[in-house]
Amino acid sequence: MANYHLSDKSVGTLVGMAIGNALGAPASGLSKEESRERFGTLQTFEDSFDLEEFAENAGALEEREKTYRISRWLPKGAYTDDTQQALILCESLIMERGYNSETFAELLCKFSHPRGRNFRFGIYRGAGRSFRDSILSLEEGADTRMAGQPSSSNGAAKRIAPLGIYYADDLDALKSHVIEQSVLTHRDVMAVAAAQGIAHLVALVLPRRTAPCPSELLAQLLEHVRQAEELAAETGAEFITNLASGKNGFSTALARLADYLELDLEEGISRIGEYAESTSDRPEIGGTGGYVLSSVVTSIYVFLKNVGTFERAVIAAINQGGSADTLGAIVGAISGALHGTNALPARLVRGVSNAKHIELRAKMLVDKTVNARETRSLSEFESQLTDRIHALRKPYLPEPQESERRSGRDGGRREDRRDGRSRDRR
Repeated sequence: MANYHLSDKSVGTLVGMAIGNALGAPASGLSKEESRERFGTLQTFEDSFDLEEFAENAGALEEREKTYRISRWLPKGAYTDDTQQALILCESLIMERGYNSETFAELLCKFSHPRGRNFRFGIYRGAGRSFRDSILSLEEGADTRMAGQPSSSNGAAKRIAPLGIYYADDLDALKSHVIEQSVLTHRDVMAVAAAQGIAHLVALVLPRRTAPCPSELLAQLLEHVRQAEELAAETGAEFITNLASGKNGFSTALARLADYLELDLEEGISRIGEYAESTSDRPEIGGTGGYVLSSVVTSIYVFLKNVGTFERAVIAAINQGGSADTLGAIVGAISGALHGTNALPARLVRGVSNAKHIELRAKMLVDKTVNARETRSLSEFESQLTDRIHALRKPYLPEPQESERRSGRDGGRREDRRDGRSRDRR
């Protein structure tokens, strides 16, 4: 693939991911109906909610709950940890000129600090429980193959796009490295297979100059995912979980999409949700929950139903509710990989945070001649965005108690771990 074409597609992938992620962030955690009631049809960047209005009406809430909700607020154009983790993966690939689990793990841990009241888990915005627990395990010295949780959520799949770019010309190497990067945080075989699906979809569309036939692309993708599931069983018996019952769980769910391609989008997503619920102990997970047979399969389906344009695919994804930020990130990455930078609407590129820095990172990923001195460090521009967001939240936050101040000065590691878990139970 010519350098210019590859660079254009790499930029399309990573900036497209950031756009979709930031567009979907305000609707994350809302049902489709709640999202529609609050935003109408999401087509542009929005604040998560009106901070001033929330503060005025939050009198009945306990301070802890009020602080938690405000700490989840994001301004328009800010992406979440989906894109942040992808950028860290991108950074590790640039540093090592290839995938290295130790380097990736070290960077993931680095960005998880500081911790405490103002920074729930370092600079990460919206990091989930499985991810946080895995990072804590890595910090305690866990093997990179054993640190991940036995979780079938979408955390490994949502950040995987840079690996699909880097190893697009070597799909055997891609399969091996997807396993290595996935088990850092998610060791369930279906979570690993879902990451394989997204990585290979990026790799398959990257060299294309025209939109593919959806059914043919799905068949091609299925072949690679099934091969990857076999590889996981052959090489990962000691560290990949759920192999006995779940080895082909993701490819089985993916194969069902062939029967949904002629349905309208809403009906197809309903079918995905019904099947996901039949395989899960969470009866209301639907087609957009964090479970990989839900949100990751739906992301692939939304893309296949909208292969013609970037914007239509992303808008369709983010208006489904549920894991809207992840749906937007995954669909934005795949659509950006297919269509390249010219397909990204200028108004959305201008509105997403750090677009110029992400563009340079994407170029550095595939072109060694790009001057790294032209961009600030990832740590610098991510920290500056985090500081800006905190400055916007600060006027609405209750004053910290003395115990919280001491916890912040001490690092609060033990308290932070309990706090993160308790919040996720709500």
